[in-house]
Amino acid sequence: MEWTNADEQLYQALTLEQQLSVGGEMSVRQVYGSYYPCVVYQVMLSKREGIRNYWKMPRRWYADPLNPWTLMLLLFLIPVNIVYFCFQALRSLASARNSWSRPAQDIARLEPHQVSFSPRHSGLSGPIAYARITSIGHYANGLRIDQAGTRLLLQTETTPTLFVALRHFAPNASVTSGLIVPSDFVDRCTASGRHLEIGQMMKTPPSTWVSQPTSYKPPLPTQAIVGLGIIGFLALCFIALSV
Repeated sequence: MEWTNADEQLYQALTLEQQLSVGGEMSVRQVYGSYYPCVVYQVMLSKREGIRNYWKMPRRWYADPLNPWTLMLLLFLIPVNIVYFCFQALRSLASARNSWSRPAQDIARLEPHQVSFSPRHSGLSGPIAYARITSIGHYANGLRIDQAGTRLLLQTETTPTLFVALRHFAPNASVTSGLIVPSDFVDRCTASGRHLEIGQMMKTPPSTWVSQPTSYKPPLPTQAIVGLGIIGFLALCFIALSV
């Protein structure tokens, strides 16, 4: 099988894993200053607007507030508006969805204590401290990085290398999806004269590799789960009462 650029990028990432595992602080310092052109997406919350409309009293009703018709209409509109407000709020919750922002061309730089981006994008105006990264994942459609409620997806041909580096630099990050390595990749490396010492790999050993890649999709936000849960509960109550 022909050796592709994707194969070379993966081989470089595994070589870096081996160097960082056995090389100690000296190898880490050599990685600092590396930069990776990438396309950055940010997960954004979108939903319907909240309460905007309500049933209004007729014009100049306050001119004769004790009119029986005005009183009856006022007593009717109060509960109707309460129900309508609840409906609009519930619809706003249930319609919440996580979606991707527009793609932004950027450069990720690995620096001591942080990964930084260019300052021209409002969502990425500051560096991300390694200690604040809560989870990372290597997916078919890019590298996922979560930190302090912000979810990013970086797409670059050097995604495997970035993943390996962050496995070593981000001490508090859990792994949602391991490094994507085909099952025959080590044998192909050996056949092509490229040697890997998989026994020396500490942070990304073969036991953490993923052979079947999956794509990352933004999860359903908490607001939508709450809204849909309330709708389901009300539906069950209605069914129970109608039986």
